[in-house]
Amino acid sequence: MNGKFDHWYNHFESNKGHFDHILFDSSSWISPKEKSIIGKSIAIFQRGENSEGRNLIHAAKEWGDASYLKTIHSFIREEQNHAKILAVFMKENGIPPNRKNFSDSVFRKIRSWGTIEHSVYILVTAEMVAAVYYDALRHCTKSETLNDICIQILSDEEYHLEFQAYTLSHFYEKRNSFRRAWILFHHWVLTQGAILMVWKDHRKIFKTAGISFFQFVKSVNAVRNRTFRKMKNYSNKQALFLLNPNS
Repeated sequence: MNGKFDHWYNHFESNKGHFDHILFDSSSWISPKEKSIIGKSIAIFQRGENSEGRNLIHAAKEWGDASYLKTIHSFIREEQNHAKILAVFMKENGIPPNRKNFSDSVFRKIRSWGTIEHSVYILVTAEMVAAVYYDALRHCTKSETLNDICIQILSDEEYHLEFQAYTLSHFYEKRNSFRRAWILFHHWVLTQGAILMVWKDHRKIFKTAGISFFQFVKSVNAVRNRTFRKMKNYSNKQALFLLNPNS
């Protein structure tokens, strides 16, 4: 199994400079009105992006794939870069960091349970929601800097979702049809719970972006369906372009 994740490792390593084009000048400032809308929300998401990934690394070590272990280190660093760039933006605009959030604590707690397969299913749930969130966030501001940050994070998240789909395919292909259906049903329940928690904390963002609760539900589940379709394609050896998020 060694070497199966080398192409993903190479991708994350080549993407180290993904925020080099971001400028912090007058275009990074937001108005007091925008700050009242996005301040608390962006601080919560910044905290969520900032994880050392200890449990994920521990689970990866137990799985025993050397190429996955080195890749997950690069992946975690990229997630931490999201947190760092958001932290700089927050500091520029006088937005205080979030110290504790119930939804984030729940995700961190349940991610620490079980195997690498379980951890990745939890992780991919957060990334499905994030894909919809950052698209909404960029429509809540006139700040060119925040817009550029969101666009870059969205680009990164597309690859993250495909990376998780590829990872999960290694487990999915070994399950019988009943086990597959059981796992996907439980993940669907988890996703709906995540949607409710995120809407509770961030509904001001979505409403400002013109997204209703039902549109939010539909959008997250569309990302979920697309991601798991790719997982099944990888499992069936039908995905030919491993690093093309639009394949």
